Amino acid sequence: MLAKFAKGIVPAVTAIVALRLMSYLESLHVPRHEAVAAGAFVAACIGVIVETVISEAKKHSLFFRKIFDKRARFEGDWFIVTAQGSRMPYGAISIDYNPESDNYTYIGAAYDCTGTLASEWSADAVQFDIPANKIRFFCQTCIKGDAGAQHEAYGWLSFKKTHLRRRLRYARGDGFYAVLGRPELKGEFKVDRLSRQYVKTVLGRNHIGTSEDMARVISAYHQKLLPESQK
Repeated sequence: MLAKFAKGIVPAVTAIVALRLMSYLESLHVPRHEAVAAGAFVAACIGVIVETVISEAKKHSLFFRKIFDKRARFEGDWFIVTAQGSRMPYGAISIDYNPESDNYTYIGAAYDCTGTLASEWSADAVQFDIPANKIRFFCQTCIKGDAGAQHEAYGWLSFKKTHLRRRLRYARGDGFYAVLGRPELKGEFKVDRLSRQYVKTVLGRNHIGTSEDMARVISAYHQKLLPESQK
């Protein structure tokens, strides 16, 4: 709603400024065609300036990205839980904005039952299906214990709105992944958003920056989900 208002108010303000300028110039007996040209020029300049300001704001602020870029609703860190009995039962992913490409990167890691790193993957870009609240990815993955071999994998994530801190947010979802050439490595998984407050509690800062950070957050969140009898 706020994005639609902002996108609608800018042309309206630009048009008003152009009309006022034209009227002012005509009151000074400037020929009408020159007044119209001047109004159009000023309107174009205002439009370019506003677009530049919005573009720069999006690059440097999650707040503005959420206003002007619907893809930002999925940005952040997420905890993964796979099907029971999986060799990689839990992990985490980060969906981060890349201002250079104006796209989002997708990186993640999965861990075995002992908390040992079992797999890592990354994608430089993802495909968004905003109406369906879904992303699709094609990534490079490295499976530990596989002599460091790189594999190609693909999958998707579908996000859902749930109540988080008294507001409806995209905080949960379902997904699917498959590693090409490794038919045993495919399946479904669920994701829960890791709040910035929780990440900061574990790391002392509100964003996962390294694989070591990810391991610490995953281990802490996994312990949080365990029943008291298993802790």
